[in-house]
Amino acid sequence: DSTLDSGSGAVMQSTDAGAHWTTVHSFGHPAVFLAIDPNNSKSMYASVVHSTKGGIFHTSQLDQGTTATWSQLANPPRTEGHPYNIVVLKDGMLVATYSGRRTSTAFTDSSGVFVSSDGGTTWLDRSDANMHYWTKDLVIDPNDSAQQTWYVGVFQQFGGGPAGVNGLYRTTDRGQHWTPIWQGRNVESCTIDPRNADRMFVTTESDGLWSTGNLSAASPTFAADPDYPFAHPMRV
Repeated sequence: DSTLDSGSGAVMQSTDAGAHWTTVHSFGHPAVFLAIDPNNSKSMYASVVHSTKGGIFHTSQLDQGTTATWSQLANPPRTEGHPYNIVVLKDGMLVATYSGRRTSTAFTDSSGVFVSSDGGTTWLDRSDANMHYWTKDLVIDPNDSAQQTWYVGVFQQFGGGPAGVNGLYRTTDRGQHWTPIWQGRNVESCTIDPRNADRMFVTTESDGLWSTGNLSAASPTFAADPDYPFAHPMRV
């Protein structure tokens, strides 16, 4: 908390492909993820990190820039101020991951996957038991038009909690049931090839870049990319 709670952050905007930037809104705490509602370009969500003041913030006035009003949504159950990914599905459902939070000795039971069907007023916990301590990226399968199929990366926490939880998980019913499809490595994120629904790239904390060519299998086969020279890719 001493490191993260002292951070600052904001939403910034460029209208010339990154040549110049302006601050849209400063939260005073790290802003780590953004999502625009696909049904309303004026509606944006932001993940803001702080152990007691953090959460998901929303504006419906994005077009008003610096004068837009932002409000904090209700906190999902169990969470402790460390929101990470936010996705707005086509039917309006919000999906969010909350990442790990550590005390001086151990991770807390505050991480996972959460959904809301009422704009963030109330939330349901859709976490697998293995996601309760250090969840990373959530990726919606772009080839599932109903947006039922999701993938989530999980890290192995240390200093508390169960062992052997890290890996890549899949759900085909919006998080009501999860299946680990690749375990034993800390998975940051994954990306499905837009030209090949059976090909996925997976990024790891210390084992480099991996991929599979049979993603639709119950237990896909993953192999490391021997030509990728870095240990910790984040996203593809």
